[in-house]
Amino acid sequence: MSRKVNNLLYAAGPGLTNTIRIGITLTEQVDEDALRLALSKTAPRYPYYAVRLTRRGEEYVMEPNDAPFVVSSEGRTVTLGSEESNYHLFAFAYDGCRLWLDGSHFVTDGNGLFPFLKTLLYYYLHALHPDEAFDTADIHLSGSEIPAAEAEDDPYPSRPLPEQPLGRLSRPEEVFR
Repeated sequence: MSRKVNNLLYAAGPGLTNTIRIGITLTEQVDEDALRLALSKTAPRYPYYAVRLTRRGEEYVMEPNDAPFVVSSEGRTVTLGSEESNYHLFAFAYDGCRLWLDGSHFVTDGNGLFPFLKTLLYYYLHALHPDEAFDTADIHLSGSEIPAAEAEDDPYPSRPLPEQPLGRLSRPEEVFR
């Protein structure tokens, strides 16, 4: 099953890459094996983030991507949507006590990523500290139901974007300079 992409994707180019990097500082060194295990448990709960961008005719669509998410050491970034990221639009990196998530803003925003991060951190910390009790009341666990509103195909309007989204301007607006 594929889903349509955010209309802003079509504006992407050298001046508009629209990527997000979220960094988390932990109290312990990041354990790569625990992080990979946590990702393998988190990804099935958020299938709409495990996608790849595919061109179909004259449009782009998001298709499921079963390849593992890339995890890089030394905080290294990878090119999202490329072979280097297993064609995912999300990748992960770590260095010392820092953990990073790199994602495409064309798929989600920071608010959409925080539930994913909470789930990832739960599984990560549970892998390192299996005997510790964690409050999971506000965490989406693997196997839990995904409400239809959470996984909507396209949160953007179905009608075409206006050519002049701010209205026709008779003079340049200095506020945007």
